[in-house]
Amino acid sequence: MNDLYTHNYMSEMSLLYNSIDNLIRNIKENINGENQQISAVQEVADKIIETCKGCYSANANDFESFYYGEYKKINQLRYGECNDETNRDIALIHNDNKFHQVLKRTSDINTCISTIYCKLVEKMLTMLEDESDLDRKAETIIQTAITTIQQNPCDYVLKTYSISGVFQEIRQIKAGVEKDKSEMIETCNNLLKYLERKRIASAKRRTVEYWKVHLSEKVELESEKKSLIEQIAALNKEIPAIPQKTNGYAVMVKLQNKIEQLDTEKKSLGIFKFKEKKAVQEQIDLTNDRIAPINARINRAIEEVNKRISSLKSRIDAIDTELTKPR
Repeated sequence: MNDLYTHNYMSEMSLLYNSIDNLIRNIKENINGENQQISAVQEVADKIIETCKGCYSANANDFESFYYGEYKKINQLRYGECNDETNRDIALIHNDNKFHQVLKRTSDINTCISTIYCKLVEKMLTMLEDESDLDRKAETIIQTAITTIQQNPCDYVLKTYSISGVFQEIRQIKAGVEKDKSEMIETCNNLLKYLERKRIASAKRRTVEYWKVHLSEKVELESEKKSLIEQIAALNKEIPAIPQKTNGYAVMVKLQNKIEQLDTEKKSLGIFKFKEKKAVQEQIDLTNDRIAPINARINRAIEEVNKRISSLKSRIDAIDTELTKPR
């Protein structure tokens, strides 16, 4: 890996990061019309994304070239024959040091790319108060930032070498990478939460504006809902009175009293009064059989009222949906 190229590469990322503020500000100040501004920001975002993806690929390719080329080749001296042991040791130490630098640099570049994505999203979200195509674009960019930070080009090498206690410096680099990853994912998740809050707030504003224009329809729906609620309250009051209004209710009460008396009689019989207990139980069963059809009529009447209540509630749900649905 060429050190000068890498230095310029990091400089390019820093310049790109620092240019985002000016780019968005210039669009706001110099381009008139919301749609025109949205188009301009989308165009700028596409260029930044293209640059970042190119940098990511170049970063990955540079690391692969170094690791499987220069580093592996020199590292073979550890196990090969070399007459000049002093020069071999110097080469190995230099190789290890450079390996650590490349791991750190590759990881830093990857984090920088993800940071650029997040910075771009933050500025995009300040463009407009209401939800727009920019928000959907921003959500896509956030997912790209998450993918990028999770796919560090040298991640597999960091995991392999950090397992051993010998490579202490690599373990430290890996710890730093994991910290950066955790912080970046948290930032991305916060941006996604902000997008969701903005989406909800925008939907509420559109709903409010819609009903300002369709006020008479809103009043009609709210009036209907109020009437439905009153009907439900009246029906709920009817339910406790249904048994008394049901044909046969008085007979049922007498039969229930009879069952209580028979049950008391049965309990008073001695332990060995099997025949007498059986006779009393038969009377209880016959009495319950006479009560059953009356209870069935009561339950059917209650069920009919509950069906009416359910129908009214369904209509209320439909009205609520109509009043609150996104516009």
